[in-house]
This record gives sequence, C-alpha cells and structure tokens, in this order.
Amino acid sequence: MKIAWIAAAERYLPKAGLRAVGSLLGFLDGSRNWHPISTAPFKRDVTVRISGEDGPRVVPFRCRQIETGWINSDLGMRVQIEPIEWRAWPDSA
Repeated sequence: MKIAWIAAAERYLPKAGLRAVGSLLGFLDGSRNWHPISTAPFKRDVTVRISGEDGPRVVPFRCRQIETGWINSDLGMRVQIEPIEWRAWPDSA
C-alpha cells in the first residue's frame, strides 16, 4: 500500500520529480546505506538487493552469505540469487 502523498506525486509530477521524491525517501528509510556486494559479511543476517527489470529490488527476507552462496536466514535454505548490494538487517545493526 502506498502512502497517499506518494501516489498523488506519481500522478502529478514528471519523472524527474519522482526521482527527487525517491531520493528523499531513500534518506528517510536508510536505503542510502547500501554497500557493494563484494563487501558483504559472512555468517551475518543482511538485507540484499538484486537486479530487476524495473531496477533494484529488495529481497523480502533476511539473507546470510555462507561459503557456498546465500541462504534464507529464517529457513536455513539456500537461495539462488545474485545480490548486487547489501545493508545491515534492521535488528542486527
């Protein structure tokens, strides 16, 4: 569900204005703290982003890098993803 003013902005602002709104929201929600995936820690829960057709997408569950790849931290199961960026999971900072 979108915040009402964001939905209104999408209807009335040109794309450049939407990028500015998205940039501002990035500062507010902490998404400016993304790091290159090459620096991701091992054996620690993190939030990761993957590349999508419409731009980067956040994986909606905690991920952990292990020696053989990435796992879903909640289920302990391997996931077939190729993350591009990471940041600390909110409760593990």
